Amino acid sequence: GRLNMVLFEEGEYQDFPKIAYNPSTNSLYIVSISSIDDALYISRDGGNSFVRYRFRTGGGFITSVALGIDGTLYAAEGSGQNLLRFISANPPLFDLLRTPIDTDPNRPFSFISPAKLFRYGDRQWFVYAGPEVLTDLNQKSPHRGRIYVVWSRRSETGQNPNGEFRDFGINYDIYTSYSDNRGESWSRPVRVNDDLSVADQFFPSAKIDSSG
Repeated sequence: GRLNMVLFEEGEYQDFPKIAYNPSTNSLYIVSISSIDDALYISRDGGNSFVRYRFRTGGGFITSVALGIDGTLYAAEGSGQNLLRFISANPPLFDLLRTPIDTDPNRPFSFISPAKLFRYGDRQWFVYAGPEVLTDLNQKSPHRGRIYVVWSRRSETGQNPNGEFRDFGINYDIYTSYSDNRGESWSRPVRVNDDLSVADQFFPSAKIDSSG
C-alpha cells in the first residue's frame, strides 16, 4: 500500500506529526502542531485523502498519540501534565485529563530537557523525555483497553554557570503508569529501570505484547 503526503500550508512550520491507525475502519489520524495552528487530520480511506480540523491544545507540543479500543483518540502533551481525550472530530473537542506525572518545581518536567554529556565536563544536550501514550488493544490480553503513559524525568537539578545551559537534569529515570478508566485516574507511577547508579535513562518507548 501507500500513504499520500498531507499537504500543509505554504510557509507553515510543522512539528513532527504523530500518527495513529485504526485497522478496523482503515482510518488514519494525524495530530500536528504548527506555526499557524494545531490540527487533526483524518483519513477514512487508508491515507488517500485527508480532512483537516483545526484546534488549539493550549499546552504546546504533542509527543504521542494512541487509539483506545472504542476508537477514542488520545494525545499526550509535551508539558507532561495533560492527556487529550478527543470526544469529537468536527469540530475537534477533547477532555483535558491530568496525567500521573508530578509537577515538582525542583525537578521540572519537559518533553525535551538538558542533560550532561560527560559527568565531569561542561557539554550538555537536550534529551527526549516523553510522555509516550499507548493502549492495550490485544484481544487476549487480561488488561485490554488499558492506557499506559511512559516518561523520563530527572531525580534532581544541577547548575553549572560554565555549561551550555545553566540548569540541567541529573539521574534521569524511566517511569510508567496505567489507567483502566480511560484516563480518569492512574496507578502509582513505577520506575522501570532498576539500576542503583546515577546513570541517565531517557528517550522512553514501550510496546505491549499479546499477553498485555
